[in-house]
Parts: sequence; C-alpha cells; structure tokens
Amino acid sequence: MTTLSRIKFIALTLLTAGTFSLRADIISGSYTNDCTSLVKLWDVSGTYNSTNEDQGETETEEIILAMDGTGAITGSGHFDIVDPADDSTLSADFIASGKVSSAGSVTRVKLVFVSNSGTGQVQGREVTFSTKLNTNFEIDGNSRMLIGKSSGKIKVTIPSLGVTKSRPVPSSPAAENLPDEVDGAWGLSLTAAPDGTQYSGGGTLTLSNGKSFDLGAAGTYSSKTELSKISLKSTDKSTPLALSLVEQNLGNTLSVLSLKGKALGQKLNFKQ
Repeated sequence: MTTLSRIKFIALTLLTAGTFSLRADIISGSYTNDCTSLVKLWDVSGTYNSTNEDQGETETEEIILAMDGTGAITGSGHFDIVDPADDSTLSADFIASGKVSSAGSVTRVKLVFVSNSGTGQVQGREVTFSTKLNTNFEIDGNSRMLIGKSSGKIKVTIPSLGVTKSRPVPSSPAAENLPDEVDGAWGLSLTAAPDGTQYSGGGTLTLSNGKSFDLGAAGTYSSKTELSKISLKSTDKSTPLALSLVEQNLGNTLSVLSLKGKALGQKLNFKQ
C-alpha cells in the first residue's frame, strides 16, 4: 500500500468511526428560537364576538379581554337577548375579571362577569337586573376554542309591580371561539456574553400578538456535556416570569433540549 493510500485509508477509518463528529460550542452572540412546537403559551387577550340562537331566542355579545404577564385578566363587554315569543328583551354592559392557570398539559381560564345595570322588558313590562356569572374554561388548542361551563345568579326588579326576585343561573355548557391572534405561538431571543464557562446577558419572550417581556439571562457551559444551562427571569418585578433551559449550540444553531418554568400564569415543561 502506497503512502497516499495509507493516508486515505486512515482518513476514511477516522471518518467512519466518527472521530470528526461535530462538537457543541459555547453560546456567544444573539439567537432566536420559535418555542411553539415545544409547548404552547396562551395569551387570551382579544375581542370575542358571538351570536347564539335557541328556540327563537337570540343572544349576541361582545367581550374585550386584556391579560397581563401574571395571567390576570380584566375586561368589559355588552350583551343583548331578544325573545319574540314572550316579547322579552334584555341588555347590559358588564365587567370581566379572571385568571389563566395550568395543570399538566391543560390550560384553564377562569372568568367572572358582573353586570349591575341591566335593563329590558319581560312580557311587556320594564325590568332592571343585575347578574354575576362564573365561567370555567379549558383551552382546546386543536379547535382553538374555550370550552367549559357557566353558572351564577341574577336579581330582577319589576318597578311597576314593586317586585324584586333573585334566582340562580343553572350550570350550562359554554364555548367561545378564540380570536385569530390567540394561537399559543411564542418565541425566545437570547443574547449571551460568555466569560469562561459563565454566561450573562439578556433576552426577550415574544408572543404572536406582538406582546413582549424583557428578560435577564445567566448560566453556565459544560465542556464535558457540551450543554449550556440558561436561566431567564423577567426584568420587571411585577411580572413573575422565570424559565430554565438546557440548550446546545451546534454549528451556530441553538437547540432547546429542555425547558421548564412559569410564564403568564402557566407552567411550561418540555424535554426532548
């Protein structure tokens, strides 16, 4: 075997044995990851419009919700109910409050709707009313709907008769289509500055609706495992957002191997 043949043979042997396998590098610079395929993160802010018909009765409503970085929800809305069968109409503005939380893979949305100044007619008589509804939803990411149950109470006054009565609102199924911009999509950007095997830097969590949260970053790199452990925390103390990631930088492409933490009231957990 000639010298050139020996060199070629040795080179092929080394390649076959994987001696030249790609090593993971320390993270340095700026990177962006779309995390939607790992785990969904929901912000239910938006405008909800619905029209429901049941045995000739028509109900229309509009709800505008805003959710903050803790998962707390505030909002307002209006509804109209028309029932030609008994000449009844009811209309009211309302306020909304609630919270988003999660357990395992289930994301829950709890909402309370309160109206203290409803007006209308029942069987031709003028009425005023107040109502409180408690609604517990779960997010169905496949159908992109809020699905759950609603119950509450209502107090109706008929001024012409001097009569006021309160009644419970029985539990019943409830469903709302999510607005187009509510899709659970989100991403992380990271800028890391290594000092030896230690990291410092910052990042941003960005939702598909454009809302973003600034993050501080810290972490370590292990040359033994070739993995980086990164901790991300909100720079705004009023927003308890914290994530722990294990990442690998191969060919200047940053891959998330695991993710755990809490954001927008939801527990996030992913492991490759």
